[in-house]
Amino acid sequence: MSLAAQAIKERLEGWISSWISAGMPEQSIIQLNNALNLFLTGYDNYEKTGETPRDAYVLMRQLFCLSNGFFNDLCADGISSANRPYIVENPDGVLGKLSDVSIENIISSISRDGFYVFQEKLPENIVNTLVAHAESTNYSMEMSNGHYDDVKYDRNNPVGNRYIQKTKDTISHPVIQKLISDSSILAIANSYLNTKSIMDSAQIWWLTDFSKSKEALDKSALMYHFDMDRIKFLKFFFYLTDVTSETAPHCYVKGSCARKPTQSLRDGRFSDEEISSLFPREDIREICGKKGTIIAVDTRGFHKGKAVEKGERLIFQLEFTNSLFGAPLEIFELENAPVKELSDAMRKYPGTYKLVQTPKIEQIQIEHNINVNNFAEDWKARNSMFLNPKSY
Repeated sequence: MSLAAQAIKERLEGWISSWISAGMPEQSIIQLNNALNLFLTGYDNYEKTGETPRDAYVLMRQLFCLSNGFFNDLCADGISSANRPYIVENPDGVLGKLSDVSIENIISSISRDGFYVFQEKLPENIVNTLVAHAESTNYSMEMSNGHYDDVKYDRNNPVGNRYIQKTKDTISHPVIQKLISDSSILAIANSYLNTKSIMDSAQIWWLTDFSKSKEALDKSALMYHFDMDRIKFLKFFFYLTDVTSETAPHCYVKGSCARKPTQSLRDGRFSDEEISSLFPREDIREICGKKGTIIAVDTRGFHKGKAVEKGERLIFQLEFTNSLFGAPLEIFELENAPVKELSDAMRKYPGTYKLVQTPKIEQIQIEHNINVNNFAEDWKARNSMFLNPKSY
């Protein structure tokens, strides 16, 4: 058993002991203990083989709901104790020149509120470069009649709500490579995750006002939900167009990254009405901003993209995680040699870029790749909670 798996095991055993001391019914203790052992077996398998068993991933999502996030906090603490974060010296980048005090204040805000809007913005020339790039590539999209690749984005004649740029087109752009290796971003990611951060997502997508049907909003993540693909993670959103209340601001329920009302502890989508009934109005935030706005968000809290009322929105999303245990992954295949900034960062922080494959390397060792065979057919299983949080 790896150091991280052993550390997680010790913390979960302590959790069971606390429930026994609190007088949890014996049958519930047995049920919870069985679930935790199954998860630990799956996590240990992941550490040894790089494959995440489907049952263990589904269990992670269920245990997140059952424990109101406490399970993930324990696992994250175990990972952190076994794998200390990279030290990013003198971070200075798109988020500004960050001191230890400023980093601490930012991390405090994200931990408390679930998000942080940076004062610094992407320079206009960088924004314009990325917009031009986004206008020149093909996209993938989900529609009611199936999945489509190689779709052109025509703002005058959209055929869907969400156009997602192919990962190879995103990751191969020099500006994107400089952003994913930016020292200020790495400093925030490592500090928040409190371990060696791993980049596991880099996406550009357009949102349009094509449809406001419930099915379309669901497919485009335009209904409230929480993410739980990994144990702990942090996203950075970069607005590449001006975002107003009419052009799909990122919406977030302030403070919901910590603990949630019992009625909301289920895995799925939530209507605006449901969220309004569960949280104070002042905590339901629309994050608007000029193009270039940068936001750090822990999306285990309730969030959504607001539906576009008119016009369009373009965004770049970057995610870092503390472990690749969880949902299916995609390798970042570079078409050409990386820019110097990324090449240097890959040598300095190899764990962060373990999913990045350069053309100079015939085969990169991906320590935590996930076997996704036959995963999709059982995706809906995550909603069938065999442990009922209300019973406690």
